Amino acid sequence: MNDSTSKSPRDCRVLIVDDEEILCRMLGDTLKDLYNVTTATSVADAFEHIDKVVFDLVVTDLKFLDGSGMDVLQHAKHRDKYTEVIIITGFGTFESASEAINYGVTAYLTKPLVIADFITQVERAIASRMFHLRSLQLIRKSADSGAHDVKEHLLDVTSLYYFANKLMLSLDISEIMRMVMDEANDQFDATCTMVGVRYLSFEDIFVMPARGELSTDNVVAMYSASKDEAMKIFDKSAVMLGRIPMTIFPGRKAEGVEQPNEFQVCLPMTVLGETIGFIAMSTDNSTALHGERQRFFYVFSTLVSAAVQHAYIDMQAKIQAKTDGLTGIANHRMFQEALHRDMSRARRHGRVFCLAIIDVDDFKKINDEYGHLVGDSVLIDISRRIQNTVRAGDLLARYGGEEFA
Repeated sequence: MNDSTSKSPRDCRVLIVDDEEILCRMLGDTLKDLYNVTTATSVADAFEHIDKVVFDLVVTDLKFLDGSGMDVLQHAKHRDKYTEVIIITGFGTFESASEAINYGVTAYLTKPLVIADFITQVERAIASRMFHLRSLQLIRKSADSGAHDVKEHLLDVTSLYYFANKLMLSLDISEIMRMVMDEANDQFDATCTMVGVRYLSFEDIFVMPARGELSTDNVVAMYSASKDEAMKIFDKSAVMLGRIPMTIFPGRKAEGVEQPNEFQVCLPMTVLGETIGFIAMSTDNSTALHGERQRFFYVFSTLVSAAVQHAYIDMQAKIQAKTDGLTGIANHRMFQEALHRDMSRARRHGRVFCLAIIDVDDFKKINDEYGHLVGDSVLIDISRRIQNTVRAGDLLARYGGEEFA
């Protein structure tokens, strides 16, 4: 870890890795008057530089002939987990962006680059790095002076800052929950963490042990044994019968399997007085949530609650934008997106796919004779009947009017 206490931004080391030599040189020239810049055009070259020097920021392309930008990211983080990393790619996907966030990427930029935006992201990354180095300096001073409480508080503030930064970069509900539970297990010495959400039209349960894996039966038994009022937002029988969607992540540490019996600690997740769920933890450490740690748990849950609420609001908005308001199936916009995606996939892999267009004959007569309310009911019933016949991987959409695809 680079623990320099007197470093200025001009002294910060930046590594730029891109196999396009022109782009690599251009980015280097853009930053050379601001920072101490090194360039590399392959993963092997990047590894060699990282092994010699701890970089404050690594800027890397995603695709190389001899590896991946993810390899560069992980290698830099292995040397110093607080090294800032920016990934630049012309081949970005949701999966690659999600993976990069898992490994702690600072920013994920797509080509063609807007230089002004690139410089802004670099400045933010360097500011974050300087914040970390300043925190290290103060932590060291407090440790040297014997101020243990000050040191512990600074460690909490720093870890909360980095957790919040990573949380705000997350792309979906599942990834947010995985990070929340991983952080809770680590920060509070928990053997298992559960997050339950009952908000808007959603009901979800997420679970992650610190080690090994848990089965659904394990989780249901733990939930049933817990008596905290905050966990009673779900109907107990619905949980036991598997009616509440449940996602169980494996523990970060694979060795050993811990089988906690119940959740001893629980806090409701609230935003502006509205309860949207809970965070519950099982722990073998009786002092894990006493005193300052308990207060830190309240701050932690407040931060998580806001992030979870925003994520579910965003998810609902995305669903509504692609869902037909009457029938609840995909709308024309989502159909067009799926058709374009499947056509591209079919061409790429030399495969075929099936498209069916369904039209309700004489539908106008139903509206004219029985009224539009009855006509709407017919459309809803037809969409449900078709949905029950298609496979789980198929897409049913309302193409328009009385037409389905």
